[in-house]
Amino acid sequence: MNRQQLTLIVSCALLLSGAGAFAATFTVPAPTANPAADTAAIQSAINSAVASADPTNFVQLQSGATYVLDTTLAIAGSPVNVTFTTTGAQPATLVGAPTPTRTLAANAGQGGDLGTFSVNVRNGRLGWENLILLPAPLSTLGVSSKAGQSAIAAYPGTATTTFTLSNVLITGNNNSNQPVSTDGSIDPTTVPNYTVWGENGVRITSSSAVAGYGGLTSSNVVYMKDAVVSGCKYGFYSKAT
Repeated sequence: MNRQQLTLIVSCALLLSGAGAFAATFTVPAPTANPAADTAAIQSAINSAVASADPTNFVQLQSGATYVLDTTLAIAGSPVNVTFTTTGAQPATLVGAPTPTRTLAANAGQGGDLGTFSVNVRNGRLGWENLILLPAPLSTLGVSSKAGQSAIAAYPGTATTTFTLSNVLITGNNNSNQPVSTDGSIDPTTVPNYTVWGENGVRITSSSAVAGYGGLTSSNVVYMKDAVVSGCKYGFYSKAT
């Protein structure tokens, strides 16, 4: 009896220790109110997750926190399996950079349409959950500046990649780094001071200039659950260019 109990306990312990090796979590510290430092901290977590040997990786933002960025966040590699999430039940807010910088050479053809998340991934799985994505607050009273970027932009080299958005809100900024609308039902022009995305909520396109690369024509798959996209030119954009 004792021998059987001991064997069972040891077997369960081995299974649990083995399970932990299949997922890695990279936690981003609380925002510091320094956009350059906060952007660097998030990018560092992304780089670690991309380089991880674990098949599943999580980049955790602090629950309920607001991170203001000073440039785009680059995700590149093959294969890549990264999910962006939070440390608790409250969503984290990411406010895009006011003047996006090309962080990936492959994104040069996008012009100003860079993503807060700029993606160049092959054979990957990318997820966003429990997050709010807002453009930078650039407008003057009653006039939208239409910040020149998308929330998530995959172009032109992303292929054979699965995108999952769950409990994600992509919308305009009321210029206090709060969403214009939480359910997509409010017209941003009715808000006295607001900024909307200059391009798309989610952009996954292909480029004829890069043979065999691109958007949905290259076997990319997108899943959305409880995702609201508003305050942009196109909520979801997919087109071969």
